[in-house]
Amino acid sequence: MAVPLVSEGATVVAVGYELCPDVSMDEIVKEVKQAMYYILKLAKEQGCSGIYLCGHSAGAHLAALMLMTSFSEYDAFDSDLIKGAILVSGIYDLRPLVKTSVNEALHLTEEDAWLFSPVHFMHDIKQHSSDRDILIAVGEYDPPEFRRQSGEFQKNLRDLGIRTRYLDIPDTDHFNVIEKLQQKSYILTKNVHTVRIVMCICYGQSPKSAKVGTGRPNREVANIASH
Repeated sequence: MAVPLVSEGATVVAVGYELCPDVSMDEIVKEVKQAMYYILKLAKEQGCSGIYLCGHSAGAHLAALMLMTSFSEYDAFDSDLIKGAILVSGIYDLRPLVKTSVNEALHLTEEDAWLFSPVHFMHDIKQHSSDRDILIAVGEYDPPEFRRQSGEFQKNLRDLGIRTRYLDIPDTDHFNVIEKLQQKSYILTKNVHTVRIVMCICYGQSPKSAKVGTGRPNREVANIASH
């Protein structure tokens, strides 16, 4: 999926992370923060004008959490290089997952789920991302819960005065909404093409999909609204 972006002059950095239940959610967030520090450091050393975060599904959740992070614990590193985010088919409130089988790997309590939910930190996101551009994208055939959360998250951002857009992509589901990013003519690719800077892409993967090497999210995550 990086090829069309690189061909347009963007530098793509794909961030991986360990998965539950091998590690906790807290450890995953720490890993992504550490990766962001490395990318920020590299971008500054190379004179990059800025970074956009791009995440899909679980990756969108993690990228959203980075929008509320100052990275001050990393040698007071300046996070102003983060210019915005492209969040695709994300989940921004983890509480609906607690009573599903997905939580067999996550091991989240209701309290844990709330503490790792971006919607719990809207004012922190405003504090650190008031000058950033945030695109919330969702597939036409994404499950209802993903569509609901995407719409509400974008509304919350807008109500806080954050520059944000909502992109409802026709004829796409939870999976091909991001897979089509490899196509130059795809509407989301065209939106990303406007970003001629370093990008961090966090991929959402399930333990099962990662072990077999498919790189596809667990389809049960896409069906949380039915539980």
